[in-house]
Amino acid sequence: MSLFQKYLFAITLLLVCMLGLMAFVIIQSVQRQLGGQYEQRLASAVQSVQQELSSRQHKIAAQLNELSGTITDDNDFRFYAAQTQDFTNPEVVRFASKYIKIMGLQLLDIMSADARLVSNGAEYIAFGGRFRERLSFLRNRVDTIKFTRFRGINKQTLCLTQIDSLQMGPQRFYLFGGIEVTSQLLNELRGDTTEIIAVQLPDSQIVASAGMSEKLRAEIAAGDSSLAAISNDGRYSIRVVTFPLLENRTEKQLRLLLFHPRNTYLQLMDTLENNIIFVMVGGFVLAIIISVLMALTVTRPLKRLTEKAGALTLETLDVDFDVRRRDEIGILNNALDRMMQRLRQNRVEISAAEQSGAFADIARQVNHDIKNGFVPIRNVMAHWEEVCRDEPENLPKIFSERKANVLESLEYLENLARRYSRLKPDIKPASINLNRMIANLLKNYETAKRSNVEFATTFDDRQPLINADAVQLRRAFENVLRNAIEALPDGGQISVKTEVTGSVVTITWVDSGTGIPSEIREILFTEPVTTKPEGTGIGLANVKRIIDSFDGSVFISEIQPHGTAIIIELPLHGIGAE
Repeated sequence: MSLFQKYLFAITLLLVCMLGLMAFVIIQSVQRQLGGQYEQRLASAVQSVQQELSSRQHKIAAQLNELSGTITDDNDFRFYAAQTQDFTNPEVVRFASKYIKIMGLQLLDIMSADARLVSNGAEYIAFGGRFRERLSFLRNRVDTIKFTRFRGINKQTLCLTQIDSLQMGPQRFYLFGGIEVTSQLLNELRGDTTEIIAVQLPDSQIVASAGMSEKLRAEIAAGDSSLAAISNDGRYSIRVVTFPLLENRTEKQLRLLLFHPRNTYLQLMDTLENNIIFVMVGGFVLAIIISVLMALTVTRPLKRLTEKAGALTLETLDVDFDVRRRDEIGILNNALDRMMQRLRQNRVEISAAEQSGAFADIARQVNHDIKNGFVPIRNVMAHWEEVCRDEPENLPKIFSERKANVLESLEYLENLARRYSRLKPDIKPASINLNRMIANLLKNYETAKRSNVEFATTFDDRQPLINADAVQLRRAFENVLRNAIEALPDGGQISVKTEVTGSVVTITWVDSGTGIPSEIREILFTEPVTTKPEGTGIGLANVKRIIDSFDGSVFISEIQPHGTAIIIELPLHGIGAE
C-alpha cells in the first residue's frame, strides 16, 4: 500500500468515524427533542380531555344547582315530598321527567336522604327503591370525574354524572344528573393531535368516536397485549386514563383510550434523518476531495524524491535535490542534497580504497592458485629425486612416465597466468569427463602415498559428462584435494566417489582427518578462514564461487567418528567417454 493510499485510507476512516458519530449524536438529539415535544403534545391532549370532561361535569353541577332553586319554589313538591312525604304523588314522581329534556340531560334522579328514589327522569326503574351504593359513590366523589351506567327501558346507558343536594325543612334531597357518553360526545372531546377517543367498559364494550375501524375495535377488545402491539407497530401512540364507574351497584374502572397517529411524527423524523444523512454524505464527499488534494500535495513531492533516490548509484551521483520549500518536504530535500554532496566526496575516497583492496585480493588469490599449481610439480621432483637415489637404473623410465604430469601442471600454471593478465577471466566451457579429470588429478598427487595417504575411488560406470571450464573446475577440485591431504599430516585415506542421480552428478570427497571445527564450518564458503599458519583462507570460498558459476552447489558434512566430506553437485551434461 502506497503512502497516498495509507493517507487516504486513514483520512477516510477518520471521516467515517467522525461523521458517523456526529450523525448519530445529531439524530439522537433531534429524536429526543422531537420525541419530547411529541410526548408533551400527547400529555397536553390527555389533559385537555380531562379538562373538557371536568368542564362538562361542572356544567351539570350548575344545572342541578339551578334545578334545586326550582324545586324549592315548587309548592306541590314541597308539600307532598317534604311535608307529607307522599313519594307516590304524581307531582313528585313526574317532577324529574318534566325537566330532564329541558336541561338536555340523559340522567336526572331525585333521591331522599335515606337513598330512596323519589323521582326519575328516564323512568328506568320502579320508584321507591333504595340505592345506597349510588348515593355513597357520588357523595364521595363530588369533585372527581366519574361515570355511572344504568339500565333503562331499552338499553344500558353510560353517563358522565354529577350530584347536588338541597334542604327542604327537615328533609334533604339529592339530585343526580348526567349526560350520555356517545360517539358524538367523544368526537367533541378530540383535539388536534387525537384521532380517535374510545371508552372501554369492564365488559369490553366500546364506545368510540368516529373513524374507528372494526379491526381496531377488535384489537382493543382483545386486551392490553393488543394495545402494546398497536403501539409497537407505529400506527398510534396510545394513552390510557382510568375513571371510577358505578355499574349494577358495584364500583368499577372505566378506561378512556386516546389514539394519536404516529405517521406524521415518523414522516418528520424520516425527513430529518434523511436530510442529516444527505448533509453528512455531502460533507464526507467534500472532505474526501479536499483530503485527496491535500494528500497529493504531500505524496507527489515524496514520489519525485523517491524516484530521484531510486535512480542513485555510485556512478550517478549528479541528481539534484535542491527544492526551495519551507515545509517538511523542503527539509527532507535539503537533507538529501547534503547527503549527495557527502557521497560525491566519499566516492573518490572509496574508489581509491577499492583499488587498493582489489589488488590485495587478487594478489592473495594468485598466490593461493600458484601454490596449488606447484604442488604436483614438487611431488614429481621429489619422486625423481627418490628414484635417482634409490633406483638410479629406473630413472629414465620414471622420468618418461612423470614428465607428462610436469608438463600438464606447467600448462595449468601458464593458463592461470594468462587469465590473471585480464581483469576478468576468459571462461571457456566444454564437455568434461569427470572420472577422467579426477583420476588425472589424483595421479599428480600420488606421491603423497609416500606420506601414508591413500586414495580410493568409486567412479560411476556411466562416465558422467558436465559442461564447465576445465581450468576453473580443476582449481576447485585441486583446492578440495589439497585441503584433504593437509588434514592428514599423520597419514590416512582420501576417497572420491562420483554418482549420477537423475540430472545431477554428485562428487563426494571424504578424508579421515580430524574434521572441521563447528565454529568455522558455517563460514568456510563465505569468508577467508584458515587454520594453517601459511594458509590464505580463500580455498573453499573459491570452490563455492566456481561451483556456483556452473549452477552447482557444495556442502560440508561431518563423518563420524571423525573425518570430513565435501559434497559437490553439478548439472549432468551427458553420458560418454569424452
